Amino acid sequence: MSPGRIVSVALLVVGSFLFMAPMYAMVTMSLKTPMQISSSGPWAWPIPITLENLKFVLQSDDVQFGRLFLNSCIIAILTTTGTVLTSAMAAYAFA
Repeated sequence: MSPGRIVSVALLVVGSFLFMAPMYAMVTMSLKTPMQISSSGPWAWPIPITLENLKFVLQSDDVQFGRLFLNSCIIAILTTTGTVLTSAMAAYAFA
């Protein structure tokens, strides 16, 4: 491999770790108890793993996870539909 290719691959690997770090922190913190979150921070893997936070979110009347998920689906579908229609019209104009 050429030196330019090695640098490109290295930058892509570093960039992917930077973009995946928040996802890792979110998953590890969702598997911890509140006491573990305050004492160990977001990067340490939880021991023991608990699913109580996820259970709370899915069963709580305060959070209404189903409604939030439905809102996200509606926004995603409308945005995708609008983008496809707009792109199709632009493609027709350029053709």
